Amino acid sequence: MKERTYLLREKPKFEIILSTDSVKIIDKSISQSNESFLLDKLEKFEIKEKRTNWLITILSFVLELFMSTSPGKYSENPQLHIKYIGKSFKYYLNDCNFQLLTEIEEIIKPKNL
Repeated sequence: MKERTYLLREKPKFEIILSTDSVKIIDKSISQSNESFLLDKLEKFEIKEKRTNWLITILSFVLELFMSTSPGKYSENPQLHIKYIGKSFKYYLNDCNFQLLTEIEEIIKPKNL
């Protein structure tokens, strides 16, 4: 496969460069990271979409009963979880193109995961 670059977010820049044997992630957000992973050593490549953290949400409602606070619905931001040679990496995917992410996941998963 020819090397292909996927720009998932402009500002701050988040892109994935996919080649035959590796995936490179460039994240210019808070962490300013630039990581490369060999596909045959990749243990997990999982997209977690935005979801409600029900435990925190329920606790906020319980606290509202005892205090004069306003409860809210607490959500966890979308994330990309990667496990590589026993190490875990987490990337936040706010404002990223999820259609492209899904394409990347479909390319990577059949090979290794």
